[in-house]
Amino acid sequence: MSVICFWRPILMSSPLKDMPLALCCPQSLAQNDGTLTYIYGVTHSGKPLSQQSLKYNPDHKWYYYPDMTCDETIAFKQFDYVKGVDD
Repeated sequence: MSVICFWRPILMSSPLKDMPLALCCPQSLAQNDGTLTYIYGVTHSGKPLSQQSLKYNPDHKWYYYPDMTCDETIAFKQFDYVKGVDD
């Protein structure tokens, strides 16, 4: 299973100048860059939601798209999951 996300600026009459979406190049990630973190207060059960986050690494390569307009969209793969692999 793959999760594909789409992002675009909305409700703007001029190109985006502040806080553009930044994407990290997956090939620049090291094996130990991930760290388990928890989000509290978002589930109905009250249990924390676990997720992987990235630790800072100066070798990460980041990309952003300056001056995006409402007519432009970025499509990117959020993650892949294969059942039975690393379960």
